[in-house]
Amino acid sequence: SYVEAVTVVAGDRWEEHLPRVPGLRVIPEHDLGVAGLNPLLERAADRVNAQKTLILHGDLPFLTHIDIEVVHQRLGTEALLVCPDEAGTGTNALAFHSSARPPFCFGDRSFAAHCSRAESRRQPWTAVETRGFEFDVDSPADLRALIKTVDSGQRVGHRTAAWVANHRADFFNGAPEMITQGADLPMDLAGSTP
Repeated sequence: SYVEAVTVVAGDRWEEHLPRVPGLRVIPEHDLGVAGLNPLLERAADRVNAQKTLILHGDLPFLTHIDIEVVHQRLGTEALLVCPDEAGTGTNALAFHSSARPPFCFGDRSFAAHCSRAESRRQPWTAVETRGFEFDVDSPADLRALIKTVDSGQRVGHRTAAWVANHRADFFNGAPEMITQGADLPMDLAGSTP
């Protein structure tokens, strides 16, 4: 396998929800000694110190091993990959060689920020656009689209499917704010095990 290790940076309340599988390393946010997404990722990347790294967010319900394979193949010839969200404004994943590690700019308009930072450093970069990397769940509209897609029969990970089944009624009965604020969200990193 080309994936040597998986590291998850988890907030205190999320650590208990992660599956216990061999090779999974969990770094609690409080162990990193910093706050905010970008400083946390910088510190975690320092700790992991890998030759090649893929940073992705946990709200990518259609991500599969095929998407990861695309990144793996592209990292054979390219040093920095930026995976935009569906709108082309956010960044849902970054992949890079250790020599090309970019400054992390996750947040509002992060795709443009990652690209311009790379260009200012004269670092070549390539966008990788796949359905698995593009679709993220950031809003009630995204949840609605996820539920409709799952209902149409598209395969997702078993935890995502179970979560949709358990929370569909909550969502359609007017409680999307409860769902989008982190109530029992699934932790499927890859929807490849339906």
